[in-house]
Amino acid sequence: MEVEGTRRLLRWVVQEGLKINSLTTDSSRNITTLLNELKPELGPIAHFYDGWHMIKWLGNRLREESKASGCAPIAVWAENVKTHLWRSIQVGAGNGDMVNHVFNTCLMHVRNVHQWAPVSVLYIP
Repeated sequence: MEVEGTRRLLRWVVQEGLKINSLTTDSSRNITTLLNELKPELGPIAHFYDGWHMIKWLGNRLREESKASGCAPIAVWAENVKTHLWRSIQVGAGNGDMVNHVFNTCLMHVRNVHQWAPVSVLYIP
């Protein structure tokens, strides 16, 4: 239902003569697939995920992982990590690479790494 409604809305907006540059949704992969499917018809549309949904998802994942054997310390960090993600989204508003970079600094601190060579985007596997 959500995907079909989005499909109809996007087509209607374009038929009305408006150009769609971006779309912000929850983290629905179905919408990502839809945008790729409609790309020839509507042109490229940047897909962003809503920050609130990302933070909620991260909190749930951290809570679940903290229940695993030996992972209780995750629970201590959970709220701070969620807050840092929120701040990362604020700092990097509209720039996904900046959000990743700022958030990854938190991941470095969690790993007890407090100095690193400057790079454009950090990636921690």
